[in-house]
Amino acid sequence: MDFTNSAFWMELNVKNSGYDKRSFILELARSLTNQVDLYLLNNQNLIVKEFHTGDDFVFEQRAYDYRKFVFPVEFSAKSSYRIIVRAKSDGEILKLPMKFWSIEGFTEFVSKEIFFLGLYYGFILLVVVLFTFFGIALREKIYFYFVSYVFVMGMFQLSLDGFSFEFLWPHSNYLGNHSILIFAAISMLSLLAYTNQIFRILQREKMVHQPLLLLLWTCLLLSIY
Repeated sequence: MDFTNSAFWMELNVKNSGYDKRSFILELARSLTNQVDLYLLNNQNLIVKEFHTGDDFVFEQRAYDYRKFVFPVEFSAKSSYRIIVRAKSDGEILKLPMKFWSIEGFTEFVSKEIFFLGLYYGFILLVVVLFTFFGIALREKIYFYFVSYVFVMGMFQLSLDGFSFEFLWPHSNYLGNHSILIFAAISMLSLLAYTNQIFRILQREKMVHQPLLLLLWTCLLLSIY
């Protein structure tokens, strides 16, 4: 689905034709979705389980302490169920992928995911620390402008991946909803400051710099509201 602030519903019929109860981890939606409601109904249309979560709720309300929306579901032997999902966004892209994971498969996937994402964010942290040291040792401002840009972009990526809401502000719905826009705007300001140091825009291109700076500050202010 495209950019929208509407709510969308999805229904899926599931049947367990085996003789054993089956347990799954159900993964839904993007990690940036504002509201995600899941209802599991049996063949008598009675609600067996229901979950209500999303960026509009505190992080601890999620079924699992995980950056994405995952839910435990169980299907009894020789039974049919309906899964009904409601998802709502506040103007961002709304996607409703639905993945069924076995518990073992999900655990293995998360372990590998954390390892590779740890390498990625560890590299960003290494760049920040290393170039901060260069800036202090060489007393060159350009290193600090570069470090500020890399740091803010790292925070933007943390917010995009859902880690900032999980670890930094799990009780702040406002930051959970707006941190991506805020860090995106600040990153543009940091990039402008960095390029100013390289090309000396402040001294040579004031006519270009001033309207661009005004535009970026406008983006920053709009992202807060």
